[in-house]
Amino acid sequence: METQSQTKLIGLQFKIVYKRGLENKTANALSRRPNLLSYSQPLKIFAISQASPVLLEQVVSDYTKDYQAIKIFAALSLGSKVEGLSLSSDIINRFKGTIWIGSNLELQQQILSNLHSSALGGWGGGHLGFPVTYNHVKQLFAWPRLKPTLKDFIAQCITCQ
Repeated sequence: METQSQTKLIGLQFKIVYKRGLENKTANALSRRPNLLSYSQPLKIFAISQASPVLLEQVVSDYTKDYQAIKIFAALSLGSKVEGLSLSSDIINRFKGTIWIGSNLELQQQILSNLHSSALGGWGGGHLGFPVTYNHVKQLFAWPRLKPTLKDFIAQCITCQ
């Protein structure tokens, strides 16, 4: 379930906006924090956290098992240009920031399952057929032979048959 939610969040763009005093009608953790500057003790940073989706960690880890991905990663790391690909935070991106998966069939199947078979991943209900699932997948991910892989996946889906 965690991976499904994180996969849906990958394509979203959002920002956190702080509302001061009277503008903030509902109190939350940020508006109820004590005024740290008024204390006589030095200012301390309590915690900084960052979400790192398990799926992205798996993608980066799987690059080391894929010969083509190793070559692409090495070239991009050294500043060489690889047509249609770029490197960002150890993730190979293709075109408009889609995540390049490589040839890992197991990971491809996991992504397709999350974006096709689950009610959450199907954006409004799972098993929406090839065109809808293909559009969802290609907005977030890319890999060699994506279209035929998805067609095979849907052909084997019992619910869709």
